[in-house]
Amino acid sequence: MEKTAKRILVLLILMISALLVTPLFAKPKAAKAVDPVAAVTKLAPVTQLAKNPTEGVYYSLFVRSFADGNGDGIGDINGLISKLDYINSDSDKSLGCTGIWLMPIMKSTTYHKYDATNYCEIDEDYGTIEDFKKLVEECHKRDIRIIIDFMMNHSSVEHDWFFEACMYLKELEKGQKPSAEECPYFDYYHFVKEEDVVGTTYYPIDGTKWYYEGSFWSGMPDLNLESEAVRGEFEDAAKFWMDLGVDGFRIDGVKYFTGSEKKNISILKWFNNYVKSENEDAYIVGEIWDDVTLATKYLEGGMYSVFDFSFGQSSGKIVGTVRQAASGTAGKSFANALVQIQDIVKKVKLSSIEHELANTQDWSRCQELIQQKKEILKLNLVLNS
Repeated sequence: MEKTAKRILVLLILMISALLVTPLFAKPKAAKAVDPVAAVTKLAPVTQLAKNPTEGVYYSLFVRSFADGNGDGIGDINGLISKLDYINSDSDKSLGCTGIWLMPIMKSTTYHKYDATNYCEIDEDYGTIEDFKKLVEECHKRDIRIIIDFMMNHSSVEHDWFFEACMYLKELEKGQKPSAEECPYFDYYHFVKEEDVVGTTYYPIDGTKWYYEGSFWSGMPDLNLESEAVRGEFEDAAKFWMDLGVDGFRIDGVKYFTGSEKKNISILKWFNNYVKSENEDAYIVGEIWDDVTLATKYLEGGMYSVFDFSFGQSSGKIVGTVRQAASGTAGKSFANALVQIQDIVKKVKLSSIEHELANTQDWSRCQELIQQKKEILKLNLVLNS
């Protein structure tokens, strides 16, 4: 696997340098236009090297906006199935992606679905478990792997766990101390009394003097991932999805698990060890929104890779390279930057790689960042893969 990863990195560096027209060791005589279509074609050997879920090119996919299969105006699983040949097939019009990362598909009350109300159900907007089984079957027929967003940091306020915990606190007698033995769900979240609130990420429970922690917002109460009971819930959920054929997980909000980097890495080790005990080839990638040097520390938790946000947004290396594609030096500069990032990664975990991103679901879309013709946007997508 390590040899294959190295081959892919070398090919990427050489091809990106070539497609951006700049010989690495010769001064360019004149800037030339880039042919993004040819660039995509030249990257085909990279995707063909993919032998397992940790390799190849993944397509980040928001089901709600991708393809509507039943005409209700909302993207769904059957709509996605109808477009799989576009993602990967023998057609010369296929993207040639060897994997898809599905943004949240679990039952939720919001459009983005990052706040699950049930970790083992498909949201009804998207379809049914039977639809998902069909999706897995059709993906694997086309050598497309599937990883799904897995939101362990928090649940929805509408989740039964949180509802039961809040009802328990509301029914406590004056002066009575809460107990996880009486209500196991009390230990699922971070509850504190009013006088113990520190910071601005705690929210009141109506009718009580109790508060709960919500790092992102009041609708997403933080879960206690040091609780053995909570870990058991997520082991069950992970097994549920792996039994359906999921090839791995994208872990959301990793740096927010606790206030301690050491504890966060320990939590990742637990989850990684469990998943690998069920499927040793499972792919786990973490979202750690931080400096690349700090983010790579989380590889100690056993994940194969983490997202690198340093290349992202309008000031990042990917968009900058695309904008300067005809400058004569953009290819070499981008390749050198990739090597520097991977050198940082290898100091932590030799077999891992960093995922460079132009943008995510939390940022502006590529079209807004670049605001240039379609061909240049295509080149951006190549570099972002």
